[in-house]
Amino acid sequence: MASPAPLVSRGESPLDTKGLIPLSSQVWIISSATDKIHTCRLCAANPLNYLNALQSQAKEAREHPTQWFPWNYKQAIPPHDTG
Repeated sequence: MASPAPLVSRGESPLDTKGLIPLSSQVWIISSATDKIHTCRLCAANPLNYLNALQSQAKEAREHPTQWFPWNYKQAIPPHDTG
């Protein structure tokens, strides 16, 4: 397996120790999740409930993203899924 240095010199991201996700993607994923949690807190939405709703309604969220912001996602949840 090539060392990370040649990958960086070719403009590619070095891989993590398991070789599955580029480090730049890992940073983006963490940053994205942190941003979502912070936004939830700013608009008094429960971050865990919001992220669970996004995960369970992923198809709908991709099809109608403007209905799935932390401040309005509850209206987009189908009535049978409200718990």
